[in-house]
Amino acid sequence: MAHENTLKQEKIISLEGTTLEIWAVHPDALREQDVNARVMDEKVMDRLAQNIANNKQLESLPYCCESISPGGIHEFSIISGHHRVRAARTAGLDKIFILVDKKELSRSQVVAKQLAHNS
Repeated sequence: MAHENTLKQEKIISLEGTTLEIWAVHPDALREQDVNARVMDEKVMDRLAQNIANNKQLESLPYCCESISPGGIHEFSIISGHHRVRAARTAGLDKIFILVDKKELSRSQVVAKQLAHNS
């Protein structure tokens, strides 16, 4: 059974003429990629978490895609924004907004998008 936080998901809006939607989710509802192209220094990460805790919000939306877990559970996978999501968890946020691409993406497309967002 999925943890209750992973079930806290609500579609806010579909962006007309695109494959993009904005969702409100608990940070625990997001799955990180097995490999993230960037690593943030611990001091910078602590500062990011403190800023998010002070503001009670993210100022940039993590970019995600839909996926199905090995157990068959619907989930969102982070493409870009791993550090923001980790910092939101550390800051204790129980809801963040994410940008979800509804287009089916291959693993190579996800990696290409990660590299583009990190450059």
